[in-house]
Amino acid sequence: MSIEREGYQLNSSTHAIDIKASSAAGAFYGVQTLIGLMDLKTLTIPSVSIEDSPRYAFRGLHIDSARNFRSKQFILDTIVQMGAYKLNKLHLHLADDEGWRLAIAGLPELTKVGGLRCLELSESSCLLPQLGAGTGTGAPRNGHYSQQDYSDILRFAQAHHIEVIPSLDMPGHSRAAIIAMEARYRSLMAKGKTEAANKYRLVEDADTTTYSSIQHYHDNTLNVCLPATYRFIDKVLTELQRMHEMAGVPLKTYHIGADETAGAWLDSPACQTLNKQQTITSMNGYFIEKIAAMVAEKGITVAGWSDGLSDVDPEKMPKRVQSNVWSTLSEQGHKVAHQQANLGWDVVLSLPDVTYFDFPYQSHPTSVAIIGRAER
Repeated sequence: MSIEREGYQLNSSTHAIDIKASSAAGAFYGVQTLIGLMDLKTLTIPSVSIEDSPRYAFRGLHIDSARNFRSKQFILDTIVQMGAYKLNKLHLHLADDEGWRLAIAGLPELTKVGGLRCLELSESSCLLPQLGAGTGTGAPRNGHYSQQDYSDILRFAQAHHIEVIPSLDMPGHSRAAIIAMEARYRSLMAKGKTEAANKYRLVEDADTTTYSSIQHYHDNTLNVCLPATYRFIDKVLTELQRMHEMAGVPLKTYHIGADETAGAWLDSPACQTLNKQQTITSMNGYFIEKIAAMVAEKGITVAGWSDGLSDVDPEKMPKRVQSNVWSTLSEQGHKVAHQQANLGWDVVLSLPDVTYFDFPYQSHPTSVAIIGRAER
């Protein structure tokens, strides 16, 4: 009988323990099952015969270190537990409005400014305090991962047969990057280095667009019409891929976020010029298609949240796309999953009401009354 790639056969008796697998991952999961069978009081293992293989190829966990930083040790400890539960994908959220948590060579401001919160109204050396996380370098939720930290995480995850999927959210949820690159811009301009200052600047001075994100930010969205936006993203992606290569763990999937985009381009001169050159029905869709092509050219699978991916023309996307569907069931999230699965995309169910640890068990307040009437 053949054994599936991540499957295993475990047989234990009073005389021997035998684990068979067709891959290292399968053997690893067999050992995890064996550990789970052990009685910690008597240090005995029952006599059993088990044939096991995963039902789903993607068994993931999402950790958000952007909004509130989690230490490298926390990530490593979590990876151990993921291995015990036979999870194989770690979606590691490293950048959002509230923080940038991964060191990028050549752009130290991203973590020096974007990874720190303090009481400075100008935000020249830090972000303003948010989420009750405390201020200053000693605050437990401030910080970032050095390149060595990230390499350690990648290798440790690989040893536990877990793929790390890094996520640096864009074009929305990008306030930390925008503020950090403005600090870089001011510093280089003060030195008379105008060209270098503008190379990765993410702000268009002439853009008078007024908007508000769902989190009430008015300055958190990349302008998708600026060439500097794409230079910045390409720089970050190139450095990220290099870190993976140096760790000996190839970057397979990159999550661009693409969700909850408030828009920063309605009154942007750059976007008005671009619209005269070509007809664009969705600026967010235009951005995602452009970044998806950039990611695919590097041999990496692009991933994003389902709401942003709903803005694209599927014909203009790479053949391989991962969509994290996060609409709630009460908002017909299952229909979004079906629709995007039928595009041939790899759909990961990330429905908040059934998969988020910080959500209540009851998904919608009106369902309480409905259940109550049914019981009476």
